[in-house]
Amino acid sequence: MLCQKIVPHDFQGRLDRFLRRYFRYLPQSLLEKSIRKGDVKVNHQRTKSSTRLKGEDVVSYPQEFEAFIP
Repeated sequence: MLCQKIVPHDFQGRLDRFLRRYFRYLPQSLLEKSIRKGDVKVNHQRTKSSTRLKGEDVVSYPQEFEAFIP
């Protein structure tokens, strides 16, 4: 099951940096692997970790990531 977060208007940066902001304790290797496998999507499309996000983009990610919220 995928969860979603909407990118705030004031955020300008890469997908991996956006996810690190919310999931500080998620290992970087797990994050990168999930992006490569297509488990993380931006606007319902597969993407790369270097994708630049803009306000109102929808980032979908696996529910397992929720366990890494402090």
